[in-house]
Amino acid sequence: MERDKITGVILLLGAFFAAFIGSVLMMGPSLPLMILAPQVYRRVTDQVIGLWLALPVLLLEVCFGTKFRAIGHKVANERSVIIMNHRTRIDWLFYMAVLLAYTQTTNLKIILKTQLKKAPCLGWAMQAACFVFLARQWVKDRVWLTSVLKYFSEMRYSFQLLLFPEGVNFCRVGKERSDAYAHKNDLPQYKYVLHPHTTGFSFTVDYLRETKMIDAVYDVTVGYCDVIPEKGELDIFNGNVPKEMQFLIQRYPIDALPQNREDLNNWCVEKWKEKERRLETFYTGSKTFEGQVPGELVNLSEQSRLFSGFVMAFWIASMLLSVWAMWTSTTVLWTVVLVMAVYVVLGKYFEGVDHLSIASFNFTQDLTHKARTT
Repeated sequence: MERDKITGVILLLGAFFAAFIGSVLMMGPSLPLMILAPQVYRRVTDQVIGLWLALPVLLLEVCFGTKFRAIGHKVANERSVIIMNHRTRIDWLFYMAVLLAYTQTTNLKIILKTQLKKAPCLGWAMQAACFVFLARQWVKDRVWLTSVLKYFSEMRYSFQLLLFPEGVNFCRVGKERSDAYAHKNDLPQYKYVLHPHTTGFSFTVDYLRETKMIDAVYDVTVGYCDVIPEKGELDIFNGNVPKEMQFLIQRYPIDALPQNREDLNNWCVEKWKEKERRLETFYTGSKTFEGQVPGELVNLSEQSRLFSGFVMAFWIASMLLSVWAMWTSTTVLWTVVLVMAVYVVLGKYFEGVDHLSIASFNFTQDLTHKARTT
């Protein structure tokens, strides 16, 4: 157990240091591109983010032998919205195993709570990736969500958007709120999921459909076969990580979904009813989704070994080179200090790198439009 805890500490430190290197030493020097060449900036930063997202899940496989399995549809490299139950705070991290096996992590965008935006290095990296940070106040969140979706649509950037309709992970507070909502609206109290908030989901799908920027919706159900890391990162720190996880994946072409928001809301609610039934079978039975829907049970850990080796080698080399450069060069060290200061200033006065990158893109679009009309 002590060995697992040491391994967990090493894993988290590795992920954090990679976020530091990626956000400060790699993406930091590219910050001027958000003004000079917004589309180039988007591609450059997303390549770095894709490599960063791949690292923690690969470390879980290497250090703890965690197996990731999937059944149902294969995830394609297409424009999509992904909805998933939120059993723990780090479900999104584990989902990287699916993307690594079937597609890529470079064009994934995640909807997260705004508190994560302020985390040093980790928050900066996610800002640069243009993850969508929401305050859980729909009047405010709708404005920002519209800005982000408009940004990607006008850039014609093919992306996958991961969102958790439950809003919070399956914790004591979330369960109490879900039960209170169920009691108020004469709905059943769920044991394995929370009642979903569907407004953001239907708004997003509707917007992307209108701009012709979505091909499908993926409904993903995650199940933990043994250990459930209820405390998220703290469980990893203590070496308390699952040895096996399963993902039930169902793909719905956009043409097969309801055409209006109210029906989309109801569709999402029905998917959560199905999740409750399937997870009850999963946790009270044989701890597998196999047999619940057509599809072969696939070991995701075996699908991307070549890329896994590249990612591990890339970050080991990057870490060693970065430490050497900061130790031997005062120029590199002061550059690190300057970039960190820039992130802090942008966060305090411009609401973050994500806001500034979108504002810069909109500015260049306006200039281009004016040039064409004069």
